[in-house]
Amino acid sequence: MTDMKKTAPDGLRTDRLLAVQYAMLTQINALEIKERAMAEPSHRDETLHWERVHLASSARIAKDMAVQRGVDPELASIACALHDIGRIVTGKQKDHAHQGAEPARKLLERLNLFTEEEIRIITTAVYNHTDKDVIGSEIEEIVKDADVVDCFEFGMELPREEQRARYRRYLGEHFSDSVETLPAEVQNTSSISKALTLLKILGADQVKIIDPKQVLTAPWVAFKCQYGCSLYGKNRCCPPFTPDYAETRSILDCYQTAILFHRRGEGDISSMAHKAMRQLFLDGYYKAAAFGSGACRLCEHCNPQDCCHPEQATPSMEACGIDVIGTAKACGYEIGGTADGEDFVNFFGLVLVE
Repeated sequence: MTDMKKTAPDGLRTDRLLAVQYAMLTQINALEIKERAMAEPSHRDETLHWERVHLASSARIAKDMAVQRGVDPELASIACALHDIGRIVTGKQKDHAHQGAEPARKLLERLNLFTEEEIRIITTAVYNHTDKDVIGSEIEEIVKDADVVDCFEFGMELPREEQRARYRRYLGEHFSDSVETLPAEVQNTSSISKALTLLKILGADQVKIIDPKQVLTAPWVAFKCQYGCSLYGKNRCCPPFTPDYAETRSILDCYQTAILFHRRGEGDISSMAHKAMRQLFLDGYYKAAAFGSGACRLCEHCNPQDCCHPEQATPSMEACGIDVIGTAKACGYEIGGTADGEDFVNFFGLVLVE
């Protein structure tokens, strides 16, 4: 029997998906309580907090993929929510896909909401999801792809070529005319086009290729940080820990291409810029660098003297002496406006490409 088709986004049932996710979260909470009571805490290959996040966010990605591919979005979401149950139960990454099929089957049978055929499709996807170099059923393929995409977009590496190939395919599925036309000198550079598309997928409202010479720097920017922001000197990605305007100018002059993007409302511009930079780096642009917007949010409390996440920390444009508003205007962007009867402000990020 082939995987059941359903193309309409509004055809997604949520009751069974919510029941599965609730059961999974209940199980994770019970494990957390048990491990807190242990004299020697168990050593997990992934934290239970990550398991909570990953089961929900990968299920969302799976639903979107299924709708686009014409596959049953409900079963795809449920299979993805369950795909790492083996690691949740055992605490170990090794063989967790195979170890997860039986716990997944028992959970689905206990809920008494699924047919035998649906249970078979879901548990088979769980069993096979780590075989990223093997093409399986439509549901299996979505679980494998969503797993890769979710991990990468949370900042994890993709060490194996079959993982990177799946991420490239995902990006290819999302190429659209919404990305602005590239200038002639880079129109055949698929990696840059991919980075532009990735930014759109992550939530950018507009993306442009610009000349780094269009980026304006000035000494007054740091002055406004020092006497206008309560985080001055308290965040690793803020002054005085960041390059000053002259240093930033010298860095900009090392590049011939830059990507300037914005979104309405603040969002996590720094994370978006960092992910686009990483994709460019993986595609061979080893000098790729990123600037975000606002203070770093990687930690609840920042220790500016000893950064906990130096591989992900992304300074804001303004923290490095960039005149964001002047640069945006020079590149043809609006700073804000009104849409649907509400005022909005655009927030900007910058990625340097070389």
